[in-house]
Amino acid sequence: MHKSREDALGLISELDKETYEKLAEIDDFLLFILRANEPTILHSEGFEKLREIKTRVFTFGQNEVYPYLTEEEAMRLMIPKGSLDEEERLQI
Repeated sequence: MHKSREDALGLISELDKETYEKLAEIDDFLLFILRANEPTILHSEGFEKLREIKTRVFTFGQNEVYPYLTEEEAMRLMIPKGSLDEEERLQI
């Protein structure tokens, strides 16, 4: 079934809007992760945001699924004070 030019343009516009919103969300997540990686105190709302990001995945094709954050990355970013985990602190 063929769509009219107007229908096709409307669909493209909607896809553009969805893509823009998704990219804006990903940019927000990236900026948050970069801030969370700084050696400062992470407040409780930061833990919630990291938990949310950790649940997100990127699907490539039909079979490849990649998490936005791995378990280890999320764990390291959730260190409440500074950026070293307990093992790294003991090494210093």
